[in-house]
Amino acid sequence: MTTYQQIPTFYRVTWNLTSPTNYSNTSGIIPFNSVQMNNTVAVTNSNATIATGPGFQNGDTIQCNDYKIGPFSNTSVTSNVVTAFNQMSQFTGVMATEANGYMTLQSIDPTSQMITLSDFAGSPLEQLGLTYGTDFYLGNPIYGSGFGTITSTNVAVINGTSVTFTGATQADVITNLNNYQASTNVLATPCGSNIQLNSFDGSPIYFGVSGPGVSAALGFADSTAYGGNMTVAQALLIEQANMMWKGMITQVETILSPIYWGSIVMTGNNVTDGSTIPATLTWTIGISNPDVLTTITVTGEPEGAGTTLYGITALLRLMARGLAGTYTENRKVYNNNVTIRGSFACRENPVYVPQVTAYPIDITANLNTIASNFTVTQIGYT
Repeated sequence: MTTYQQIPTFYRVTWNLTSPTNYSNTSGIIPFNSVQMNNTVAVTNSNATIATGPGFQNGDTIQCNDYKIGPFSNTSVTSNVVTAFNQMSQFTGVMATEANGYMTLQSIDPTSQMITLSDFAGSPLEQLGLTYGTDFYLGNPIYGSGFGTITSTNVAVINGTSVTFTGATQADVITNLNNYQASTNVLATPCGSNIQLNSFDGSPIYFGVSGPGVSAALGFADSTAYGGNMTVAQALLIEQANMMWKGMITQVETILSPIYWGSIVMTGNNVTDGSTIPATLTWTIGISNPDVLTTITVTGEPEGAGTTLYGITALLRLMARGLAGTYTENRKVYNNNVTIRGSFACRENPVYVPQVTAYPIDITANLNTIASNFTVTQIGYT
């Protein structure tokens, strides 16, 4: 006798915060809490010429966290590389975004996961301006706002240590900064045409009184502590958005238990520095038995009570219901307030635990309006 067996089905879902309805005055949704976003591992390439091509050779391939990305051709540009990384995010746990011709890689599963890169074929990492065979593992990235003129013998004071520069280029400055790691507790890497700094233990980075204009040339300011770009107010918004994400998942799980929920890609200003809610959020849902993907409308919903919805329409309704709820929890919220002690900065209370309430994105009568900001595409069976 032949036994019927359902084929698991996968859907690719995108939430758009602002279109067709602008919900930017709400918390939005995000899969991570504020502490996770602060601890994200991120790295940006330093060669923008790849944005217009050519740069790669036919067959060039990157290896990320033991998975192949590519191959690329001699017409590949930054956007092609970003797409290739995001097609493999389910396996690598790494997403890619593009801004101003540069690509940023960010760990998402989990946010603190190491990003390991190497050339598998050819030298695509060198073409991008990324370091071959390097493990990027430090969270809480701190970004310089620009890169100005540095001259030989200029001095920057970082965490009480005087760093003397012997060259003027971005590469020279990064090498000089890293020569003082043992005393500054700081690692420098390129971030596009600017500089990214990470402290080895996640503590803030304090710029003292450097030589005239030196801190500003690095994209920072004298007598200022940098602990990441997320403010306490932004951390609260991220917590509310994460509560809405959890509420949405809970609504889906009232009907079924997805076998997969991941392959996340976020876009929007400052997503990679962990400070803002994404403008778009895309993920994949796997359902082992798509026949159970049904729901019945209730009083107050657009159709009234008693209408049965199926398939993607049911999935949209379940997710929209989750965003029309109110949720209250005690949450561990990232606290970026920094205290200066001598030549160093510290974060004495890195988290605090307030009661946080996340309010509905819209009312129940507007569930179809909420649903219109989602797109759901069936992407295949296994």
